[in-house]
Amino acid sequence: LQGMTASYSHLGDDQKAALEQERYLLVISNEASANPANALAAAGMYFNRKDHRKALALYDAFLATAPAGEEGAQALYQSGECLYALQYYEDAVARWRRVLAEHRDYAGTPEVLAKPGDTLFGLQAYAEAHAVYADLAARFPDSPAAEEALFNQANCVYNQGDYDAAATLFQAYVAAHPTGLRTLDAQQAIQACFLRSGRDMLAYVQQNPDATFAAEVLWEQGSEAFRAQRYAEAAQRLEAITLRYPDADVAPDALFYLAE
Repeated sequence: LQGMTASYSHLGDDQKAALEQERYLLVISNEASANPANALAAAGMYFNRKDHRKALALYDAFLATAPAGEEGAQALYQSGECLYALQYYEDAVARWRRVLAEHRDYAGTPEVLAKPGDTLFGLQAYAEAHAVYADLAARFPDSPAAEEALFNQANCVYNQGDYDAAATLFQAYVAAHPTGLRTLDAQQAIQACFLRSGRDMLAYVQQNPDATFAAEVLWEQGSEAFRAQRYAEAAQRLEAITLRYPDADVAPDALFYLAE
């Protein structure tokens, strides 16, 4: 049946290919109880077609046979994906946690760990999500998922309102990944942390002159001093923009104010 599907597809007869695909799915689904491998294969095909309810039922049928090894781990993981797609988020997290508990050596573990973290974050369970991300970063520091986990730890703390601690974590991300995928986001988040916590942004810029928002901070400080007629202070801030950040968007305005 799979060969027929492929043949019709190769000949461009998509309607007949789809019919053969349906026949194949029906056959292997009906034989799932006799051959668990069929349940796993059919589940994957239904999942790819976004029929998550049928896929979940077949993954559960396969899991009922108590499979071991990577197939068991993959079925658990994919059943969590089905539950997530069906918006049973807490149940999805429970499945992914079972993968971690029952299949400690599963090759996809860092990515599996990230899934409950991302889901808990979306549910605004920031403390739980932070714990998951911290575990991922500690256990798999060299995995691609660890970089995102470090950023997300800071994001969790930020959303809990601890802006000083969040700034420290975002700074740790920038230090560890100066050219990382989220470095710009982290630098902007640091600025938000300082603003929300009432900390001195100018002090931060003096300590971190390469911060992406340094010129904007100096501009805000300089233009405010100018309006308050603190001209010596304004000149110091505005001149720093023209000397250190001549290509910044605010540099022409800084030069104009200096002339004033």
